[in-house]
Amino acid sequence: MNDIVEMLRTGEIHPMYFVAVLTVTVCMLVNLIISKVKGYKFLYAVLASLPPYLNIWLTIGYVLMAIFKKKKV
Repeated sequence: MNDIVEMLRTGEIHPMYFVAVLTVTVCMLVNLIISKVKGYKFLYAVLASLPPYLNIWLTIGYVLMAIFKKKKV
């Protein structure tokens, strides 16, 4: 992690690339946990996590769907 911070400081890595990878990783983790708990398909969780910067909005929608969607009886 020290090397990544140093590369960000020196400008070898643009901060937006680092943020994009970080958001994809966090959103993927959240979506996969929700899909595991609620029984949703993993493919949809992965596809919702992949497009950078759009994935934040899709993850919010995925969380809201998990909260408010009623189970079929």
